Amino acid sequence: MVYALEGAAATPIEETACPVSWQRADRIRISGPTCFLESPGKPERPVVCPFPLLVAEDEDFGRR
Repeated sequence: MVYALEGAAATPIEETACPVSWQRADRIRISGPTCFLESPGKPERPVVCPFPLLVAEDEDFGRR
C-alpha cells in the first residue's frame, strides 16, 4: 500500500506490490531524497526508494 501521512491526515491508499523481503508491518518513509525502512523492533535503515513511492511523491508534490 502507498499512502502519505501529514500529521493525522492520510491520503487515500493505493494498492501496489511490495518486495518479497518486506514484512507485513514494514513501512517506507521518504525523508528528502532518501527512503528509510521502518520495521517493528528493528532500527530504521536507509533503502532504495521503490519506484511506485517515488511516482506517488511526485504526483503529490505536483498537487501542492
